[in-house]
Amino acid sequence: MERWKPIGRPYEIIYSGTFDGDGHVLSGLYTEAADGNDYTGMFGHVTGTIQNLTLRDTYSAGGEAAPLAYLVEKDRCDRPLCC
Repeated sequence: MERWKPIGRPYEIIYSGTFDGDGHVLSGLYTEAADGNDYTGMFGHVTGTIQNLTLRDTYSAGGEAAPLAYLVEKDRCDRPLCC
């Protein structure tokens, strides 16, 4: 299984747009902290909005890995505890 490279990077490249999953389900996402990057997920750092997306059967390993995003500012997910 190939490791996912996150969209953005904590404190460096910040995703500030709106990601609308349009009700889709993303399954089989594998995130792993590697290559000196201890913070990883589908997104590295989010100040925008993530909505209408379900993650299923995801795997996170090492460091500060999380399925959706390592760092989400100001409750930017449309559900509690989405990260």
